[in-house]
Amino acid sequence: ECGPDGNPSPIGEGTAVATTTTDADGQYTFADTCLTPGSSYYVEFDLPSGYQAIEQDVCGDPNESDANSEGQTECIDPSDSPSDDIDLGVEPCETISGEVFIDDNSNGCDDEGEAPVSGVEVTLYECGPDGNPLPVGEAPAVATTMTDADGQYSFDTLCLDAGTLYYVEFAIPSGFTATVEDVCGDDTESDANTEGITECVDPSDPPSDDIDLGITPDCETISGEVWIDNNLDGCHDEGESPVSDVTVT
Repeated sequence: ECGPDGNPSPIGEGTAVATTTTDADGQYTFADTCLTPGSSYYVEFDLPSGYQAIEQDVCGDPNESDANSEGQTECIDPSDSPSDDIDLGVEPCETISGEVFIDDNSNGCDDEGEAPVSGVEVTLYECGPDGNPLPVGEAPAVATTMTDADGQYSFDTLCLDAGTLYYVEFAIPSGFTATVEDVCGDDTESDANTEGITECVDPSDPPSDDIDLGITPDCETISGEVWIDNNLDGCHDEGESPVSDVTVT
């Protein structure tokens, strides 16, 4: 019920008169509650995960969405029209997602057959006022997630702001290096630099659903030493001298 001033209470502070759930057709009604004509009530919708409320009161007819960005409507008398048409429209949230893959041929592209990498930490940040990523360690994280068994990640539990610029920082796994950045010219390319940081992207623009990282294993190598085996025992004993300037092929 609305407050004495005729306005809804702040979200979470009002005492519920009744609660119901929408049916298979998206319809709801408080049929089991007899509301008082002349009293003012408001509705709070629990926004589904991954969705946000569309713009409120823009159509000028019963087809419009009546709830604000928090899912709360204005106050209404149940004896007035359109108390039987208090609606909510939702749209999928803007988000950023992508994949981490092993770039076997080091060409910077996610080619067919290249393996995904699970368990990679991915952190989302908001870009600075100049539209660029902030120096490492200086920006507060907006969210952190991990790649799944298919190497995929998504910040789909957040509703990101269209028109706001964000960037992603991948924690490059030990023993790997980021592959070359932005060389393929399509959505298969790796988008992060050598530190695992991407450029800034608007989540409402493509390809915000394809912000990827390709990694390559650090190079395997062979190394060793040449020394003078003074006692001819075949072992590098303490005190035996190294030999410099020996060519090894």
